[in-house]
Amino acid sequence: TSPNSSRFVTKIVVFTTLSRPLPASFKISPIFIMDWIVRSLMLPSAMVPVDSQGNIYFVRQYRHAAGGLMLEIPAGMIEKGEEPQKAAYRELEEEIGLKAGKMTFVCETYMAIGICTEKVYLYVAEDLTEGKLNPDPDEIIEIEKYSLKEALDMILDGRITDGKTIMGI
Repeated sequence: TSPNSSRFVTKIVVFTTLSRPLPASFKISPIFIMDWIVRSLMLPSAMVPVDSQGNIYFVRQYRHAAGGLMLEIPAGMIEKGEEPQKAAYRELEEEIGLKAGKMTFVCETYMAIGICTEKVYLYVAEDLTEGKLNPDPDEIIEIEKYSLKEALDMILDGRITDGKTIMGI
């Protein structure tokens, strides 16, 4: 089924909904509070891969929710029992075919704190060497490289709109 079909389905379900009671001390009318929160069943690691000249590697891939190709930093889901940093190393090689000699933790941050429990673990990947490109079967990825100035310009002019990428840069 094509990505434009109403029958397009992702390979895994990563969200369910849950309700949480408001704290007793909460003084706002419940009418202003959503009674559901999207609970993430899987969490991603994302990394800003920086080469020895200071250039940043990106992936351009189709995102069904956005309805088109998006320019993003590499990222992927943390597998059951896997540490976030290990997932970052794995995803870097799978998505752009590079290994990092150094993976520095930056932060963990909520992606949509008002409605979702999903957090992303952000890293900076450095000392890059050639690895083995091995994208998931459903990933069609174009690899692109830009200077920090170009990346910032693309954020400011709206060519980069992905939240984790903006946070990472």
